[in-house]
Amino acid sequence: MKETSHIILRLKPAFKHNMFSGPSFSLPSETQFFKGNVGQVLISAASPLLADDRIAVETKMIPRSKLGILARDPGVLAIAPDMPMKLLRPLTKAQIKRFTASIESPGKVLSARKHDFFEWGIEATGAGTSKYTGQGITVAVLDSGIDAKHEDFKGIDIIENDFTGEGNGDTDGHGTHCAGIIFGRAHEGSRISVAPGVQTALIAKVIGKDGASSENVLNAMYWAAERGATIICMSVGFDFPALALELERNGLPKQIAFSRALEAYRANINLFDKMAAFIKARAGLGNPTIIVASAGNESERQIDSNFEVAVSPPAAAESVISVGAFMPIYTEGRRRYAVAPFSNTGPNICAPGFDIVSSKLGGGRHKLSGTSMAAPHVAGIGALWAEKLKTEGMFNGLLLTSKIIGSATTTDLVQGFDVFDVGAGMVKAP
Repeated sequence: MKETSHIILRLKPAFKHNMFSGPSFSLPSETQFFKGNVGQVLISAASPLLADDRIAVETKMIPRSKLGILARDPGVLAIAPDMPMKLLRPLTKAQIKRFTASIESPGKVLSARKHDFFEWGIEATGAGTSKYTGQGITVAVLDSGIDAKHEDFKGIDIIENDFTGEGNGDTDGHGTHCAGIIFGRAHEGSRISVAPGVQTALIAKVIGKDGASSENVLNAMYWAAERGATIICMSVGFDFPALALELERNGLPKQIAFSRALEAYRANINLFDKMAAFIKARAGLGNPTIIVASAGNESERQIDSNFEVAVSPPAAAESVISVGAFMPIYTEGRRRYAVAPFSNTGPNICAPGFDIVSSKLGGGRHKLSGTSMAAPHVAGIGALWAEKLKTEGMFNGLLLTSKIIGSATTTDLVQGFDVFDVGAGMVKAP
């Protein structure tokens, strides 16, 4: 029977558990890291950078008939086919023009403008007037990389790790824009970032020219957690159509290919659930890590209010904070906020995601719209709350998550909003 590439998330062989003292770990004295083509075994637990790992991520070619046996292994936390992933692309100018022209509202859409000091997203979240800046907090961005030489990142300790095999750097610009929203430095009279006091940034390049796989993202998540990230921000999603098409091209009938892709989709959600939960559980061993992810841009409420798509995985994982996008609207002589027509429904929280000005690949700045722009706002606000809790000696993962979600407000939203679309509401800084 034909073998296919699967990702196995398992406890390390050296993992031990004592009913009185709890878990303990005896780690190998020597480590290596193999990251090769399909068919080779990738064990992230053997990486020198991950010398303190508690779990292993393995990629193996496995026949379908053996999956049941492997799943019953008590050391295996989850197993799933290696699934293609993609960036949650910002909307094009044509898409923005189409939906803004069709919005039925007593007000009009407010195009983001430069304020005297900060952009509209910084003002809307209260970050511009907060006394906290994210100082002392390490933030990780899992995306297309970063333009580390950009003037917005001057003075920041940027630690890069490439999980694509293409080398560090950013050839797309998406990761650079997202990073700028979180910790870009103010200059030319304009502040673009939520947490300009962040000094250390972990940049995991998980998306390359040929996209990405769930293997890349899982390894990057754990790398970031082990390197001390308090906040992990990612704007990637499963590429279900690409997997279904690949299976069909490999000879499966269309209906069976769709069914197998759906199986892989469900298995990967479970895989990310387990990884996110494990990272969350590590909080008891040291620095807590919060994972923030974009909800997705597939909804089309500008056509019909019922044209809504649920939060896209991996943001749909239980231990991940999923983020929808707000847009500003002028109504009754004041500015209010509405869920953006493209923003997927069912997020935990929302943040500015329309006409967001941030760092542009190669220098300068430009505007992008999408939940990919909203998630970095929440990641930055998370850094502000983490700094506050550390200052007060109350820093832990549960309280940090509670503050991020619990501080959100619906006070300035347009009337008649759907609670399921906005989650807790607009994220707010301490």
